[in-house]
Amino acid sequence: MIWVVIASVLFGINPTLLAASVGRGMDSVCQIFWTSLVNCCVNLLLLLRSEECSGLRLKGRTAAILAGSGILGMGLTGSLLSVSYQLIGTGTSTVIHFMYPAVVSAAAWIFFRKKPGRRKILSILLSVCGVALMAQVDGKLSAGVSYIPAILSSFTYGTYLLINDCPLIKGQPLSVRCAWMCLGSWLSLGLYLAVTGRFTWPPDGASLAMTLLSGFVAAGAYRSLVYGVGRIGAVNGAIATLFEPLTSVVMGILTGGETLTVQKGAGCGVILLSVFLSSL
Repeated sequence: MIWVVIASVLFGINPTLLAASVGRGMDSVCQIFWTSLVNCCVNLLLLLRSEECSGLRLKGRTAAILAGSGILGMGLTGSLLSVSYQLIGTGTSTVIHFMYPAVVSAAAWIFFRKKPGRRKILSILLSVCGVALMAQVDGKLSAGVSYIPAILSSFTYGTYLLINDCPLIKGQPLSVRCAWMCLGSWLSLGLYLAVTGRFTWPPDGASLAMTLLSGFVAAGAYRSLVYGVGRIGAVNGAIATLFEPLTSVVMGILTGGETLTVQKGAGCGVILLSVFLSSL
């Protein structure tokens, strides 16, 4: 449980580092690219030092699925959240992103005929109500549009979790999965930046330091989470991850200058209740 809580707190702190780097002039996609590079190097090093080194030579189909899930769950989700941090703040973005347990439940119901119980259905409805409260749409289209990247991130990450729940992926060792997913995310972002001509270096030493730190934090958090869940199970692990959105909200208020209105606070509470019910 302690390892999962540590991972959740690290995940909750990371958005503040990412937002600070982008705020200093770092391109959001480039910032995710450099973070993914650090994450990729850490996981490749750990894989090479493990007994699972032969996992780098996977069959084409397995490698493609792992790399593709990394592109979706790390690269695309990270890019959407990075944009969202600038639009609505890190705390609000992370809480909305945590709609993904309800998204996974709904997708499993629709596509795999895994009908959820009453508690799961309630959690799905609560997540939608929570986002509606937090969006605080005032009649202007821009008010609602600014929440779209965070909402989309919950769908991309939910899809990523569903892909990783298939037997072909779950059967691979932890170090193999981490290495291939990070590699796919980093290479895809690099290709996108090269094609679009958006590749840039960190504008200053502070941005570089925050980006590197963010990559190490992400690598440590991800491995801590997987290790902890492997010891205490998915149910207890899912409940412990509630520390992530709570940490992001607090960090957003303390360091990002975000304000917590009554309506936004109510929306946070409803979404966190949704996550809790979905985790039971």
